[in-house]
Amino acid sequence: GKESKLFTITGTTEPNAKVAINDRFLFARSDGTFSYQLQLTEGENTINFVITDKANNQFEQSLKITYKP
Repeated sequence: GKESKLFTITGTTEPNAKVAINDRFLFARSDGTFSYQLQLTEGENTINFVITDKANNQFEQSLKITYKP
């Protein structure tokens, strides 16, 4: 079968902003940092980010990562 690898995403945004990574919701810490672990599968993986600040402004970004074991 295909292999997978645990991958940690870290970033910084506005303090306490809502962060969605591939439809999983979390909140940035009071210093604006966030981290999230996900499984990369062999081949191309698309990671979608949606960050929403306190004023409900949204920032969207997609990232493609290719995992080759």
